[in-house]
Amino acid sequence: MIWIHCGEPSEIGLTRSLVSRIHQLDPDKQVLVTADEECLFALRDLQQLLLLSLLPAEAPVRARDFLDRHKPGALLWLGGHLRPVLLRGVEHSRIRATLVNGEANTLFSRRTTWMPGAVKAAVAPFSRILTRNGSTATRLSRGGVPSETIEVTGLVLEAPTPQDHDPNELSVLIEALGTRPVWLVADARLGEVDQIVTAHVAALRKTHRLLLVVVPQEASQGDLWTEKVRKAGLRVGQRADGEDPHPEQQVYVADLHDETGLWLRASPITFMGGTLTTGGTTSPLAPLLLGSAVLHGPIKSPHGERYDRLRNVGACREVRSAAELGVAIESTIPPEQAAKMALAGWDEITRNALLIDQLVKDALQLDEPV
Repeated sequence: MIWIHCGEPSEIGLTRSLVSRIHQLDPDKQVLVTADEECLFALRDLQQLLLLSLLPAEAPVRARDFLDRHKPGALLWLGGHLRPVLLRGVEHSRIRATLVNGEANTLFSRRTTWMPGAVKAAVAPFSRILTRNGSTATRLSRGGVPSETIEVTGLVLEAPTPQDHDPNELSVLIEALGTRPVWLVADARLGEVDQIVTAHVAALRKTHRLLLVVVPQEASQGDLWTEKVRKAGLRVGQRADGEDPHPEQQVYVADLHDETGLWLRASPITFMGGTLTTGGTTSPLAPLLLGSAVLHGPIKSPHGERYDRLRNVGACREVRSAAELGVAIESTIPPEQAAKMALAGWDEITRNALLIDQLVKDALQLDEPV
C-alpha cells in the first residue's frame, strides 16, 4: 500500500496527480490518502479508487493501531504540520517515507521545535526531504538533518490536465482568425471590464487588427460583457449568437459552456481574469500547458506560489494596471516572444511532471521506466 498524506488544501491537486500516476503505473496498488476533513471532502470523488481516512490522534496506541491496520509500504507526506508521534511509528515500522513541499512556516507547529536535535528527530523518518525554498533547507541543515537527504526543488505542483476541445471547431476557428493577432482573457470578471477594455484600446493603437477574446467567468454573463464592450465604442461579436469571429470585430465574447480549452489553443497570449481586482483566480498551468503565454495582475490568490514560480522562469508576466497590461500585450504579440514564454512554462511543467513520476516510482520501487 502507498500512503499519501495531504497536509493542507493547497496540496489537493498534487495528491490527485500522485494518485493518478500510481494507478497508471500499477492499477492494482492500494492507495491510502489521509487528510483533515476539509481535504477529504474535496477528494471524496476518488473514494472508489482508494481509501480515505483522517489521521489518528497523536497517541502511541492510536498511531500503532493505524499503522498495523493499513501496513503501508511507502509514505509521501505533502506539506502541512508534522505529527511527531505518528511519524515515530513510521520510523519504527521502517516505512519508506518522503517529505514533499516542506516549508519552514508550516512544517512545525511551534517555534521551539526548531531547536537543534528536535529538528533532526522530527524529520528522522524521512529518507528524502523536498523543500519549497532554500531557507527551509538551511534551517533543517542547521538543525542537524543530513544534507544528503535535503533537496531544494521549489514547490512541487500538480500535473495539469489539458482542457478538452472539439478539434473540428478548432480548425474552423483557426481558419476564421487567419493571421490576426489574438489575446484572450480567461475566466473574465465583470469587475475588470473597464481595465480590460482600456488595455485593448491602447494595444489597438499600434496593432490595428488585434482581436480580444473574452471567456466570461460564467457563460450567462455573455450578454453583459457584450453590452459593456459595445458601450465602450468597440465592435463586438458574441459566440452565443452562432457567429465566428469576423475581421471587422475588435472584441469577441466566447460565451458557450466548456470551450475554454478551445480558446486557449487558439490564443498565443492569455490574461488571467480576477488578478487585477478580485482574486480567486484559476491556475496559470492550464494556458501554459496548451502553449499560451500568461499575463496576470498582482492578485494571485489562491495560486500565488504557482504564479511566482512561473514568473521567475519567464513563463508569466505580472502587470499592475490597465496601462501596464496594454504595454505587456504589445510586447508579447510578436510570435517569438509569446513562444519564448510558453516554452519556459512548458519546460517547468515538464520538470515538475518528471519529479512526480520519480516520486511515484520511488514509492513503488520501480527502477525501470514504464
